[in-house]
Amino acid sequence: GGNVNGSLTLQNYWGGFAGINHDLEAFSNSTLRGGPMIRREARSNGWFGLFSDSRKSVQGTMANNWSAASESGSWSWNTSLNVRWRPSGRMNLSLGPFVNRTVNEIQWVGRISTEEDHFVFGEIDQKTVGLTGRFDFTFDPDLTLQLYAQPFISAGEYQDFKQVADPRTGRHKDRFSALDPTRAEGAYWVDLDGDGTTESFSDPNFNFQQFRSTVVLRWEYRPGSLLYLVWSQGRDYSNQTGRLALEEDLGNLFSQDAENVFLLKVSYWITP
Repeated sequence: GGNVNGSLTLQNYWGGFAGINHDLEAFSNSTLRGGPMIRREARSNGWFGLFSDSRKSVQGTMANNWSAASESGSWSWNTSLNVRWRPSGRMNLSLGPFVNRTVNEIQWVGRISTEEDHFVFGEIDQKTVGLTGRFDFTFDPDLTLQLYAQPFISAGEYQDFKQVADPRTGRHKDRFSALDPTRAEGAYWVDLDGDGTTESFSDPNFNFQQFRSTVVLRWEYRPGSLLYLVWSQGRDYSNQTGRLALEEDLGNLFSQDAENVFLLKVSYWITP
């Protein structure tokens, strides 16, 4: 494979960047996670973005990246935006929302062993949204405060299950054979060998929500000697709906009990 990329900065310190990459068809020894090598389809991906003058009190960056595989029809798109506000030399605030959509026709589901190993895949439609926030404040050269927070939600829904039929054949669609599983009691049941015996695999659909935040107070109480006071908070929630519903998901996330961790670190510099 190979890529071409470039960037530019104008005289007003605004600029941009872009690139494109192409990976040729090749064999993979990791896709089947311990199974035989499988032919991997060719794939292209690219990226581009813009940024404003970093010398200004308000500065922004927008970045995008994408990928596409023509044989399977798999694709992904990610967009992120970061806005930084620096009203003075003491304070810095930044907010960065991001959105991702991935449709992957060959997403790993699991390995089922009967008389032989069966490698099961499915098509996943995954959506992820999140926001990253940072705040830095300098009271004086010896005392600083830093805050970090990130909520994000990711949901993935599976369909069109299949198993590996001939991992080395030339055409992508001939490497897999379609499955027609029946869903019952939170699992999928399917006849893998065509002998009337059904095997099961867990429902892979997911909706995962997470919030992480950290506050750090740093004090250099004497030259070379430091005190850190840290407060970290985390919340998690998950279910198997496979659907992203922003308002409902955020409500579920912030209704969970928080896990709070407090840390104190003190160092003392011993001078000779």
